[in-house]
Amino acid sequence: MYLVLVLCVWITFGLIFVKWSRWRDYYPTILFYCTINLLYDFLYYNHTLWEFRAITTDKINHTIISIAFFFIVIPVAVIIFLDKFPQKRKQQIFYILAWSLFFWFIELLFYLKGMFVYDNGWTIWHSAWFDVLMFTIFRIHFVKPILALIITTISIIVFTILFPIPFASLK
Repeated sequence: MYLVLVLCVWITFGLIFVKWSRWRDYYPTILFYCTINLLYDFLYYNHTLWEFRAITTDKINHTIISIAFFFIVIPVAVIIFLDKFPQKRKQQIFYILAWSLFFWFIELLFYLKGMFVYDNGWTIWHSAWFDVLMFTIFRIHFVKPILALIITTISIIVFTILFPIPFASLK
């Protein structure tokens, strides 16, 4: 039930705030996010750091919720975020922090409801810095994709050092 409510809210955001005539401009950044998120889901499949949980039914798992986010929440969020991105540096910093805080707050609400769980050393505070990094990289990818790939590669290396993948779990 909560998943349906979240998806309806984001679909409404999409109908109100998205300039669908420009969706092609943002499509590479959406695919970039999906690729990185799929990499996390694959590498940490048996050793999750965070995971979605349905609380109203056992039939909906992390994978189903993640797919719903791939196809609805993230595309709408990325398009709105990039389309409304300000020009002045101070406003850009505030804008990234505002979006990061918004996503972090939603995650906090999900966590408090039991719909988002942490494991293997990850906490809500890790999500705070991760959200800042994620939104910063969205913007960088939009304007300089190669630079975003370099920063992301370095970030993934640091991430896997801080949160090692037990390679036995990749079987």
